[in-house]
Amino acid sequence: MTASFVAFGYLTIDLVQLLGSNAAFIVRHGWLALMSGGLLQFAQLLLIALLAMVCYLLFRLCEQVLLQRLSGGASTVE
Repeated sequence: MTASFVAFGYLTIDLVQLLGSNAAFIVRHGWLALMSGGLLQFAQLLLIALLAMVCYLLFRLCEQVLLQRLSGGASTVE
């Protein structure tokens, strides 16, 4: 649980700012930006965002399991 929380935090540091800057670079410079690797960098940033989302979901899953165990498993899904 801790590892997924730390990974989520690490992956999301400045992610929104980097995505915005990359998109602005591509819009401003068009085809030249794409040829200079702007599209590849954008794809890499999206992959990092996807990985961060997976880490967050893993954290939430671990949190739910922990809460169920601490509460004695009283709530069951039918």
